[in-house]
Amino acid sequence: MLVGAIGLLVLLVGGGTATWLALRAPAAIGPDAPPTAAAPAPAPNGPKTAFTPEEVNRRLLRSAVFIVRPTTRGVNTGSGVLIHGPRKLVLTNYHVVETAGEATVFFPVNDGKGDLITDLAHYTANAAKLRVTAKVIARDAGRDLAVLELDRVPAEAFGLPLAGQPAATGAAVYSIGGSGAGAREGGALWRFSVGAVRGRSRKTFRFPDGQVIAAMILETQKPVNPGDSGGPTANDRGELVGVVSMFDRSQNLVVNDIDLTEVRAYLTKVAKDGGWAWKDSDAAPPSGLAPRPVDPASPPPPDTKAVLLADTKSSDAAKRVEAFGRLGEQKAAARWAVPLLVAGLDDVDDRARRMAAVALEQIGPPAPEDAGCLAAALAGDKRYARLHALRHFGTVEKAGRDLLSAVVAALDAPDAETREAAAQAVGFYGPDARTPALPKLFNRAADPDPAVARAVGRVLISLAPYAGADRAPLMAALNGTDPVRRYTALRLLTAGANDAESVVELVRPRLADPSAPVRELAARAAGGFGPAARAAAPELVYLVADQEGGVRAAAVWALGEMGGAPGAVAAIGRLLAADDPLVRSAAALSLVRIGVTDPADGPILRALIANDDAAIRAAALENAARVRPLAPDLITAAADVLPAADPAVRLAALRVLTAAGPEAARHSAKAFEALAAGPPPAPPAPPPPPTTGDQLVERVTRSATWVLADRYGDGVGSGSGTLIDGPNRLVLTNYHVVEGGGTFRVEFPTKNGHGVKGYWGCDAS
Repeated sequence: MLVGAIGLLVLLVGGGTATWLALRAPAAIGPDAPPTAAAPAPAPNGPKTAFTPEEVNRRLLRSAVFIVRPTTRGVNTGSGVLIHGPRKLVLTNYHVVETAGEATVFFPVNDGKGDLITDLAHYTANAAKLRVTAKVIARDAGRDLAVLELDRVPAEAFGLPLAGQPAATGAAVYSIGGSGAGAREGGALWRFSVGAVRGRSRKTFRFPDGQVIAAMILETQKPVNPGDSGGPTANDRGELVGVVSMFDRSQNLVVNDIDLTEVRAYLTKVAKDGGWAWKDSDAAPPSGLAPRPVDPASPPPPDTKAVLLADTKSSDAAKRVEAFGRLGEQKAAARWAVPLLVAGLDDVDDRARRMAAVALEQIGPPAPEDAGCLAAALAGDKRYARLHALRHFGTVEKAGRDLLSAVVAALDAPDAETREAAAQAVGFYGPDARTPALPKLFNRAADPDPAVARAVGRVLISLAPYAGADRAPLMAALNGTDPVRRYTALRLLTAGANDAESVVELVRPRLADPSAPVRELAARAAGGFGPAARAAAPELVYLVADQEGGVRAAAVWALGEMGGAPGAVAAIGRLLAADDPLVRSAAALSLVRIGVTDPADGPILRALIANDDAAIRAAALENAARVRPLAPDLITAAADVLPAADPAVRLAALRVLTAAGPEAARHSAKAFEALAAGPPPAPPAPPPPPTTGDQLVERVTRSATWVLADRYGDGVGSGSGTLIDGPNRLVLTNYHVVEGGGTFRVEFPTKNGHGVKGYWGCDAS
């Protein structure tokens, strides 16, 4: 089962609605052009040296904005960047403003003492002073860009300059945004993120609401949250290289930004349509880059516990929001209020829920004294409190077995987020969870949500091996009618097993299973025990002729691991002419591992000696040197490869001629020529170690691989790998990428003078 591409779940990073943010997943995603790379260069009038991250943050705070837009569903929020100070223009995403005509913009402010104010409640409470009205003057859904014209710009703000060149792969990048209003849990305004560029490529994203984004994408790895959409991505010179647009929930921290080239082209068009010419903003900002102070609002009431406690329970939502915000400002000193804030995660008011989440983040990770609160939330029926407890389950002292039942019960939650968090929490218990959690975990192994199914699969494997009473439900499933459950049961029963006899007894019936993935898994499980599992060889020999290529390859590999069996060489030899290159390769490797030394198998040896792979040819010739008697056609086949460039092939061919003795006399001239060729030339000196970031990227790219697998019951999975042995074609990757084995597709990047331009693929096992 070979896979050529995988679907990714990409989310727009726009802001919140009247309830939680509605994140959008594209209906289809596909790269339109190969990735490219470009070397960094400063803007013509820009700074010549890099800034520290702190300096970049101060620069971005002078240009970043937070955008609020009313909708029919409530309020949508996002981020933006002042891109042209004199013309009062702000750049953001199309999906932040969509078809709206106007929006409200806020610039960062501090409290008059130099501290940045990140509390959204402060900006809304002082909106009369702080808000700036903006008119949407241009929008492009295909680029996911929009331009807003402000009615005023603070004197301390300046337009962020565009970089002279796109960001290079591996370069450091920085972003800032107003995620406090858009995150489901956690978040604060003006959060600063640090990351690096993964690459650039043209991609197309299609979303269920009809928006299609087709643009050059700057793929970065940095933390973003809902509400950061439209915010700037800058280089280490404080210049714009992208606009935050989407993040990929299936990949850690992977963010898709709209690339600088799209931004510059769009701004040039907007200017031309408006009757003026675009010119990059001044890249030399004034010194003193702290956010501007404002007159503080009326002083808050005394933050006594009694007052805050009363306000958190007030019927006035605004008071609850304010109280949660003040608790967050106290940070660790407000730990006494953690139970109140956890309860606030399910407040009826959307603003209060968000502020409770922000406050919990400001207080810090749960401490041991919070265990009782988490236990109560876990046993309760409040969705977000329970989700919070599950996600932080492993950060406090391990909970007792009395709470395991509540964790297991959460596996049946109606929402996928809670089910995934519950599976991960079960893992914290280790082997103690095996018996009580197994039935529900096993049922969830086929969860309709891929993220839940993967989390459950990892936990089930971590709980192996299964013995005693724990085997009963797995054995029942193994003998049942559902092929997915049979596959999962076999995978769990063989994981971690070290008794070859019991495994062979388990897998032999499954080698005749009607489901091809089950047959393939059974073959690989048997092969893992090598010669100790030779009792399963007759069934494996039969599977060598299976209709499914993956099953044939698994059976061939298993027989090679076992060292062969009666009829194995003849059966496998027939596959040397198979149409599937993966099957042909597996057959050749298996045969040379088994050792073909029977004179009756001469045709198979000749086919192996003619193989395109030098390592296969050399191994086949070594086998031929042990054949007695040596047939004339084998002697001729060995002589024919003597001119081979590979020294191992030449040496093995000479061994065949030596073993043939006088029968090889007619090939003596070729033998003398091979000997006269002398030893192979010394290998070239290894390249010097990389000394720059570009050299390091070049070195890593030449060994990097992308591994694709279609694992039955788990959907399509992928991961990365590294080529560690070129001659033997060995790629190193994680166990969890390939897990139980199978057939895979390995992709290598190809390059020309302009960077990565596509992928070259091959099959692997």
